Amino acid sequence: MIYKKNSFIVDSDFDIRTVREEGEDIDLFLPIGNRTVNLYLNNSPDYLNSRLQFPMVRNVILRFCTSQNNNVCTVHLLRNIDLQSSVVNFEVDYTKHYISLRDTEYFAEMKIKNKK
Repeated sequence: MIYKKNSFIVDSDFDIRTVREEGEDIDLFLPIGNRTVNLYLNNSPDYLNSRLQFPMVRNVILRFCTSQNNNVCTVHLLRNIDLQSSVVNFEVDYTKHYISLRDTEYFAEMKIKNKK
C-alpha cells in the first residue's frame, strides 16, 4: 500500500490508517503485530554494521505536517496503542526521502529511501 500526501510518501506492506487530521497535521497508524523492527538507514555512518533493531513493536505512528515549509515526519515505534509506550522516536526529513515498511517472515523491515 502506498500512502502519498503532498511530498510525504510511505510504501508499506501493513495497513495505514489516518487517526488524526487537524489542519496541516496528520497522524498515521500502522499496526505491525508485535514484531521486531529492523531499521536500515540510507547512507548510515561506517561504524554502524547493518541496522538498528527494536524488538516487540506493536504499532508505528507517523506524524507529519503538509505545510510546504515543514517537511519533517516523526516516527514513533510503540509497544501498544498509547504514545506513552514509545520504544523510540526519531525525525525524518521527507523532502528527498520516503519510508518503506516491509513485512518479512521474521521481522518488519523499515528503510528510509531516496526518492527517485
